[in-house]
Amino acid sequence: MADLKTFYLGYELKNPIILASCSLTKNVDNICQAESAGVSAVVLKSLFEEEIKSEMGAVSNDFHPEAYEYEYSSAGLMYGASKYLDLIKEAKKRVKIPVFASVNCIDSEIWIDYAKSIEDAGADGLELNISYISFNINDDPREVEKRYLNIVENVKTSLNIPVAVKIGWYFTSIPYMVKSLKDAGADGIVMFNRYYQLSYDIEKEKFMLVNYFSSDTETYQVLRWVGIVHKQVDIDIAATGGIHNAKQILEHIFMGASVVELASVFYKNGIKYAENLLTELNEIMDDLNMASIKDIKGKGIDTIEEFKSLERVQYMKILGGEE
Repeated sequence: MADLKTFYLGYELKNPIILASCSLTKNVDNICQAESAGVSAVVLKSLFEEEIKSEMGAVSNDFHPEAYEYEYSSAGLMYGASKYLDLIKEAKKRVKIPVFASVNCIDSEIWIDYAKSIEDAGADGLELNISYISFNINDDPREVEKRYLNIVENVKTSLNIPVAVKIGWYFTSIPYMVKSLKDAGADGIVMFNRYYQLSYDIEKEKFMLVNYFSSDTETYQVLRWVGIVHKQVDIDIAATGGIHNAKQILEHIFMGASVVELASVFYKNGIKYAENLLTELNEIMDDLNMASIKDIKGKGIDTIEEFKSLERVQYMKILGGEE
């Protein structure tokens, strides 16, 4: 049997499977079930900035797409900021695996002081899901990036627990942004945030949400960037998005991910499906004589130049009609 242990945010985890931030992790019984099924850590459902504002009497209409069941119009109703601390405390009482809190934010002014309360409640780490996307033609891209960096710098000044930053795709240079986030104090990076996908109903003349859950084909863009970033930035990487089976988990480890964060696969198959994934991981690694996760991490690409050359060749083949 292979050694599945890995390191992430300073913790030795028994395997690379983390239950991602979603509605499943707003319930302590689900968190206990995840631990029993073999999951190595959990990220609690996100505390949205609107929920903190709600307790302060200042609810905003800003739109934060992280999970389909979170509608901004009901922000603050599912969990208030104080109840979120209770969730952390109760989870820490009942499980031994690391429990990471999650804050979905676009600004640091409202909630920065609250971050210390998350640490005091017992969270083992914090995942910052920074959901600022510029829709304004007058926004300077440098100022957009600076907003991200300021949030990380501010939260790191008040916390002693590790901080990972969950980012989206929308940067001119993803490797440069990840390096900048590390320099600002980030201990890990989560790639990538999955935003709402919208359709438009031409009969009812309104927007509709589509593709609530990821498909297994989505993960290959994640895989690409995990490899590119890992070879250039020395930071813990959590891969997330479209990872639905053990083979895909190993692919991301080969590209340099320390862990994977899964949600859709558990919505579709139940939390206990983690047992199947772990069994498959061991079987594949044994069949291929892989002794440990540590031995295979980052072995997928020797140099970033090799990856760039391969990508260019494949692009030319596709344009030329080859498969």
